[in-house]
Amino acid sequence: MAKRSKSFPAYTLQQSIDFASELRTSLGESYISIESIEDHKGVKYDAFKQKLSSCNQYGLLEKKQRVGYKPTDLLKEILYPDNDKEKTEKRIQAFSRPPFCDFIIRKYNNEIFPVKAGLRNIVIRHYGITENSVAKSLDVLYKNIEELELLDSENRLVVPVPTFVDEVNSSFTSSIGSRDHTGSVDQNSIPKTNDKEEDKVSDERDSINKNNDFLEIPIHLDSNRSALLHVPRDLKPDELEYLKEVVEISLKRIVKKVIQSGGLNDSE
Repeated sequence: MAKRSKSFPAYTLQQSIDFASELRTSLGESYISIESIEDHKGVKYDAFKQKLSSCNQYGLLEKKQRVGYKPTDLLKEILYPDNDKEKTEKRIQAFSRPPFCDFIIRKYNNEIFPVKAGLRNIVIRHYGITENSVAKSLDVLYKNIEELELLDSENRLVVPVPTFVDEVNSSFTSSIGSRDHTGSVDQNSIPKTNDKEEDKVSDERDSINKNNDFLEIPIHLDSNRSALLHVPRDLKPDELEYLKEVVEISLKRIVKKVIQSGGLNDSE
């Protein structure tokens, strides 16, 4: 069985904005079903599924399993910015959202950006793009960088606003508990953990890992390290909402373990 490539936008940001905007104008701002899009476009799902995926990766359309796709606030902000500065910032924010683009930004921001031939091996080896997909992924990436004018006069990649993962990290930092006057995390503000409960979760995880009934979602931390989220393939919409609610609690438990192991040292 051929190895599956890690995800990347198959269409440029501008192409995705145009597609999402047309859906929003024609079919509304609520969730739009696949069937409605098929009827509107007069073609089957396979003809536009990569466009939907690209829009979802850029944060222009929100996906809800078995329901459809909903135009996001980010799309609206791009279409109706308060000024040119906000328009540029929101477009770059959308560009940075796909994990593939964030990987590139984290590795090369403020550095001389390589030519395609030089980047090819990097994204295959260190990100997980397959050889069959690498040409397409780089074509779209370079077109986005060109259209957003992200290379300076010395061919350095310059992304002037925080990336999507930086925003997540900022939200994470604000949610891990209060800090004392030195800036250290107050361990008393972190929820207590139950060892038996954690052992049970560990056993369940080991059992799940033996099967192929979950999706592995990598969250890239830097060029060499990632966090990995395991999500059941048959996750239901109500379970997704529940997952969102408990993620913050789970993160606080993780932070406690990191602190106990000597991590989260602000001086580092």
